[in-house]
Amino acid sequence: WWGTNPGFSFTPSAGIVQLVATDGGAWLIAGGRWRGVGRESGRQYDEPGAVLVENGDPAATITGTAEELYRWLWGRADEPTASGDAASLDALRLARAQGMQ
Repeated sequence: WWGTNPGFSFTPSAGIVQLVATDGGAWLIAGGRWRGVGRESGRQYDEPGAVLVENGDPAATITGTAEELYRWLWGRADEPTASGDAASLDALRLARAQGMQ
């Protein structure tokens, strides 16, 4: 939800991860940081996050059924099969640990 705050911006911290549902569908996600200043509090924020991207070459892949991917992203299951660039996977894992909305 950080992206809905005026003045907040997202900066990718690694490569793109492709989520591949073995029962149909694929999504490209970039892990990184949401940064900005709270409008009312004046507090500086620098939080892990992720965004969907429309195109790009994935540096890593996480593969499972749509349900496995969904449950993992919401912190309700173990990570499905992952391969590729460790930094890209770690950026997405950090965003997932922060909580997905």
